[in-house]
Amino acid sequence: MTMTTIDTFQTNCTLILSSLPSDVCYNDIINTFQKDVNSIKSIELKGSTISIVFHDHFTPLRIYQTRTSYRVKNEPIQIYWKLSKKEIASIEYTYAFFGLKPESTDMSVQVCLGEYVQIKSFHLICNKCGVYSIIKFSTSEDVENVFKNYSEIKEKIGTEKFSIKHYKKETETEKCLEVIIKNIHHDLIANSEFFEYFNSFGNIKNFNLSEINPKFNDKMLYVEYFEENDAKTFIKEVDGNDVFNCDMPLSASFVRKNDTITMVNNTDYKRKGVENSSKNNNLFLY
Repeated sequence: MTMTTIDTFQTNCTLILSSLPSDVCYNDIINTFQKDVNSIKSIELKGSTISIVFHDHFTPLRIYQTRTSYRVKNEPIQIYWKLSKKEIASIEYTYAFFGLKPESTDMSVQVCLGEYVQIKSFHLICNKCGVYSIIKFSTSEDVENVFKNYSEIKEKIGTEKFSIKHYKKETETEKCLEVIIKNIHHDLIANSEFFEYFNSFGNIKNFNLSEINPKFNDKMLYVEYFEENDAKTFIKEVDGNDVFNCDMPLSASFVRKNDTITMVNNTDYKRKGVENSSKNNNLFLY
């Protein structure tokens, strides 16, 4: 009996090349990847793109992480993971990382996150608003690992305005999923134990702890849950209670559609502003 192979990101051994010179040929690709030629299983030209299948996952992963350094006939190219149509359309595990360090590069961000998660697709943007990236992860476990290691990741690649937000389409139905928690003790940090407390109420999409507000000497937390009932249960259990035994009862309430959230020294945004900032980027082509 033939066993069915379950496709995961770790079994993805195919990279797609685009933005190629018009007269590119097989030998040009071999010359570009000559150091890894023994790891190449097949090369196939598909219209204006080339599909390269490797014998292993590690080689294309390394190439993808350093992809901005590759040239074909001295011309820059685009390198993507081969994704199914279902994966391209899905935004379930797609997140925007805001407030990255100015010196952040395609490779530095991916290498940092690679210590915690598997990245399926990655898009780094640098503009007048700063440096940020749109990242598609493989599983819900990857997303959870990102938030568990939020403080470490921020220290490595983030600025004071670092934040992580689930990437959403404008057509998504608005639900009461987002909660703002005020009056958090200034000594509390976003470590794994802190995250796990809030995650115990339900799976979290977004999680962002502010810097200290000098006016009130406290912090504020923004949390978005996947399920509306989880957010409601959280508010019912937490609002008005001193859950961290700091003699500081928490204030928890829903974030409404037109509210503006100001995270002191961290990030200022309106919902529409975040969504619109990346809507014209063609992030996942294959």
